[in-house]
Amino acid sequence: MKQFFFKISAFGLVCFLSACNGCWTPMPVVSCGGLKTKSNVDSYIKKDIPHEKKILDIQECLGDDYSENIPTKGGNIFTPLRKKYNDEIRGDIRISNFDSCMKDKGYIFYEKIDGISNQ
Repeated sequence: MKQFFFKISAFGLVCFLSACNGCWTPMPVVSCGGLKTKSNVDSYIKKDIPHEKKILDIQECLGDDYSENIPTKGGNIFTPLRKKYNDEIRGDIRISNFDSCMKDKGYIFYEKIDGISNQ
């Protein structure tokens, strides 16, 4: 009977200390898949609009910044803009102007992260 409780206790300890990546740590706090976020391009949503039209609207709202490889191939807009303007206030102002332009065109920004939304 002692062996049975020892095996159950050992199994429970292994389960408690194992993480998804194989490291021996306390149980992971976040899901093993990590946080899944949508790209900035995919986060702008407007009903019944083709992707090509969205890209044209993004290009128009970015203006001269669009020629600087923004958005990236992965659809990121905000980080490259901050880097372009050296993370200064100008970058945040540029992002705010872009966001306002997209909202004026009827888009909403909706980013879903692992079942949690910003709406």
